[in-house]
Amino acid sequence: ISFFTRNEQMRAHYILGRTYADRGESPAALDAYNDAADRADTTAQDCDYKTLSRVHAQKAELFYYQLLADNMIREERQAMRYAKLAKDTMIYIACYAMMAEGYEMKGELDSALVLLNETYEMFRKIGNNSYAASLCCSMANIYVQEKDYVKAKKFIREYEQASGLFHDDGDVDSGKEMCYYVKGNIYLYTNQEDSAEYFFRKLLKIADTYDQK
Repeated sequence: ISFFTRNEQMRAHYILGRTYADRGESPAALDAYNDAADRADTTAQDCDYKTLSRVHAQKAELFYYQLLADNMIREERQAMRYAKLAKDTMIYIACYAMMAEGYEMKGELDSALVLLNETYEMFRKIGNNSYAASLCCSMANIYVQEKDYVKAKKFIREYEQASGLFHDDGDVDSGKEMCYYVKGNIYLYTNQEDSAEYFFRKLLKIADTYDQK
């Protein structure tokens, strides 16, 4: 007989999963997240839907890095379902945005762009304009691929001006440097090769993954 409630058991396995994930032990992390979801009692009035939504969101993140787009999208939908029950608007919208990453991974750019635009409007509706602007780099990247350079420029400009992710010297926060690649492509495909080279070299100088290189 367990002396811990179902919610406490779920949280314990969730924390264990996060620990494994931070260590780069994805299979063990996934097992722990599955155990966490299994412990949840969704029929109980006091079910901790907020934590359950995060369990599924973390599973989605694991599938994202494994390039398993359909699995990722499925988990984001589950995360959204429980975030809605928890009345956690921010997580709901964030998971909606992450689904776009899954569709982009699958090459379904139109679907990804629809989701990003809808998420953009959701954030603006609740007055979180900086979060809305933080989506603009992804939107610009898709517009580049669709050869709509006017919209790509518009959204990369909003990303730079309104996301709050840039320092006074013009550099972006660590971990967000792929925007240099997007901006480089905008310049490249609008025949501004010198500017394109500048941003490609800027990214290459700090690139620390094979994907970035």
